[in-house]
Amino acid sequence: MFQRGLFGDSMGVYQANDDYLHYSNNDNADFFSTMPLSQGQQATLAVVPKITGWLSVIGSSTIAYFLLVRDPSKRKKVYHRLILGMAIADISSSVWLSLSTWPIPASSGVLWAVGTTQTCTAQGFFTQLGISSPLYNVSLSLYYVLAVRCNWKEPKLRKIEPFFHLGPWMWALGTGITGLPLRIFNNANLWCWIADHPERNTNTNPYRWAFFYGPLWTTLIVVTVNLFLLFRYVQRITRKSEEYIFQQQMKQQQQQQHQQQISSNQPASTNSNTNANATIQPQLQQQQQQRSEHSTTDTVNDSNCKKEESS
Repeated sequence: MFQRGLFGDSMGVYQANDDYLHYSNNDNADFFSTMPLSQGQQATLAVVPKITGWLSVIGSSTIAYFLLVRDPSKRKKVYHRLILGMAIADISSSVWLSLSTWPIPASSGVLWAVGTTQTCTAQGFFTQLGISSPLYNVSLSLYYVLAVRCNWKEPKLRKIEPFFHLGPWMWALGTGITGLPLRIFNNANLWCWIADHPERNTNTNPYRWAFFYGPLWTTLIVVTVNLFLLFRYVQRITRKSEEYIFQQQMKQQQQQQHQQQISSNQPASTNSNTNANATIQPQLQQQQQQRSEHSTTDTVNDSNCKKEESS
């Protein structure tokens, strides 16, 4: 996918003839117009996809190796199975894109083209399957929205996981198989893909937009919207957490201030209590003395009363 975006094929077909690269475009009155390219330029355009293609294969194969062999336990998670599906889709298309001009029919005159119409059709078919890789990004972004924003757990995500895989592969295989009887897979500059051919199909631009460019732009829009929803959700959660932390800090400050006020008021209350005790204690002593005097007088009176009665 990276290679096609880097080099492109200008919505038309290139065919080599000596030191010129003939380009077909449906907008021109003549089927072929010429654009000069040197032998070195043609060699560069043919070599670079081989390098970038195999780099992509190595990267995706490494991911698949870690998920399938190195740590198979990760395959239990929906997320890692989606990553594995994306890696397999990328390997499938990158291998064929790395072949570059080799599968193009040798009769076309393209540099290093040694293929036939059948090999060109096969390369075009598997290159079209590469649309499943960006479509997997839609599945992955939907997974993030459901898992993070909607708080779906693993058991619930497993129930809809088949749709995450069926969507990309059904579209890729459906458009690839449809293109076979339409004979739209032809020489497309650096490889074989959907391109015009004077004897097979001379109006392939609508199929490019319907089968590839349209879904690709839709993918970009859907992924952008989903990422924006995630961004807004995380932003809202972050703001709430910051507000909560601020409120907790304010409560702690208020508690500390309250404790400081209590500790500063303790000496004054102690002094007032001591003064109150100092004033109350003499009064209590006087009351006790008075009670003891009253009790002694009462005893004396009682004894006198008893003496008088005995006499």
